[in-house]
Amino acid sequence: LAKPFSPAELLARAKAVLRRTMNKPQDPGLLSIGPLRIAPEAHQVFLFDRELLLRPKEYNLLMAFLETRGRVLSRRALLQAAWGLDKELELDTNVVDVTVGSLRRKLGAYGRCIVSVHSVGFRFDPERLPVPPAPPGSAELGTDPKKRRR
Repeated sequence: LAKPFSPAELLARAKAVLRRTMNKPQDPGLLSIGPLRIAPEAHQVFLFDRELLLRPKEYNLLMAFLETRGRVLSRRALLQAAWGLDKELELDTNVVDVTVGSLRRKLGAYGRCIVSVHSVGFRFDPERLPVPPAPPGSAELGTDPKKRRR
């Protein structure tokens, strides 16, 4: 960045760098969506580099959602994906809803990406990913810390 430059240009360039690097996994076997990292070989899920302790069915649901990003999955399809249950079974259980609720809680604010589709099922919507918070102690880009004090 050549001087002189405007704060708006600095902010735009910083956002571009973040956008390019945000979804790149550090490990080729690692899946990455925003701050969510998944190591399929090890069945591990990390959020902001902190491991989430998911039960096997929660992990299976998360993987099913990620594999079908944006598409609606019926409760029957989720039963098949996470529990391996036959699609011909009579669906008379809320086990999918309870497990999705548990997964949402463990994902915190990122659980909003799992969207309920009334009377149909669920879908994973990466557009609903919240903007990651700035690291503690870092000033906002494009602002003068002296001007913020009053």
